[in-house]
Amino acid sequence: MPKYYYEQIIRKRLAWILMYKQINNVSKVCLYFGISRKCFYKWLKRYEGSGGDPKSLIDHSRRPKRSPMLTPKHIQTIVVNLRRTTSFGPDRIRLFLLKDHNISLPRATIYAILKRKGLIKKAKKIRRKPKCYQMPYPGYLQVDIKLLGGYRPGRFVQYTAQDDATRLRFIQLCQERSISNSLDFLNYILKRSPFKIKLIRTDNDSVFTNAYTGEPRTHPLKMPRLHPFSIACNSNGIIHKLKQTCLSTAKRQCREVSQDRRRGVLPFTKDSRF
Repeated sequence: MPKYYYEQIIRKRLAWILMYKQINNVSKVCLYFGISRKCFYKWLKRYEGSGGDPKSLIDHSRRPKRSPMLTPKHIQTIVVNLRRTTSFGPDRIRLFLLKDHNISLPRATIYAILKRKGLIKKAKKIRRKPKCYQMPYPGYLQVDIKLLGGYRPGRFVQYTAQDDATRLRFIQLCQERSISNSLDFLNYILKRSPFKIKLIRTDNDSVFTNAYTGEPRTHPLKMPRLHPFSIACNSNGIIHKLKQTCLSTAKRQCREVSQDRRRGVLPFTKDSRF
């Protein structure tokens, strides 16, 4: 415990005794400080028995005087010497005790002995500074949306675009999440950007792409349906790319094969699993 903790304990218990000596009434002292008579008499007896020493008002150690299950000192010495000479951990020290000394000790006991002797130090966590993804020249934007206020009525949708080189941001608030607002935000970026935009990378939201919303059956199978946002990017000479999903490689391959079969590029067979 820190030193100031013991000083607070001494001042608190000394105030009981000083008040008792002033009014000479135990019941009023206990009622005022909210303690029992047994507790008061315990500390009064200890204070008077020490001749008025304030340090006697500190709690004594509650450690047992006898520990029958304590590991013998000569075994503790063997464990400590093995640690200092070999730098082994508790598991390997346990094997050497069984092999060389025919002593069986649990791993937890060996760990407790080493920790008590100060031979085990916690590994310091290395905090690595995050490396910011940055392009050498401007014109590459990351675009995303965020719902402000959750899904409750009257919420706003924030469209944000950030350049990977200059960290320049474009922010616009809209009342709803829609494709028309995405197109308006693209026009807003094109008007306000001080440099030419070469590439825009978005997530797989339905306001940016049709990759996860399905395709109409009436559409030609070999021509995927383009999203209005992608069409607007292509008309302005901007490349529109999607962020990689969290799908594994195998799942991504299965998805690509299934899409090819739906488009008629690959035929369906009896053994087709996709």
